[in-house]
Amino acid sequence: MKNNRTSPPTPNTILRHATSIYPSIAFFVGTQLDVFTVLEGGPFTYEELATILKMKPHFMERLLYALVSAELLTVEDGLFTNTVEASNFLVKGKPSYMGDHVNINPFLKYWIVEDQFLILKIMGGLLAVVYLWSIYKRHPKLSIICSSFFLTAYTLIIFWNLLILR
Repeated sequence: MKNNRTSPPTPNTILRHATSIYPSIAFFVGTQLDVFTVLEGGPFTYEELATILKMKPHFMERLLYALVSAELLTVEDGLFTNTVEASNFLVKGKPSYMGDHVNINPFLKYWIVEDQFLILKIMGGLLAVVYLWSIYKRHPKLSIICSSFFLTAYTLIIFWNLLILR
């Protein structure tokens, strides 16, 4: 008699999608700060790179480890270097540089990276308020829970951006 038992399902696909935004964000920030071009002259510690790029060391450390996780950097004994792929395609001045092609479009870059990013985030907050108001009409308790979550998350995102960009 054949054994028709199958292994229990795993949430691998769900977990991959749930965390897939983080490498993309790290990639975006790394290209905006030109981390890959600076690291081409490396290797550097996160403290050295933070000094060069005028960033707070703890933010730089998080970014660099996120880029390691995204397989764009390597780290050995606390020294970060570009992967072969990042070195070939994300270092400004190289003939194969494609950073400008994979970055966000210039219109959105103006709103997100420059000081005007705050306007975009405030508009997003206002849209969230309108959406939550429509939920409140049908489910008041759910609306309060969602509002608290969104308010906290949005506030943290804005403060994080202000700390990074200043």
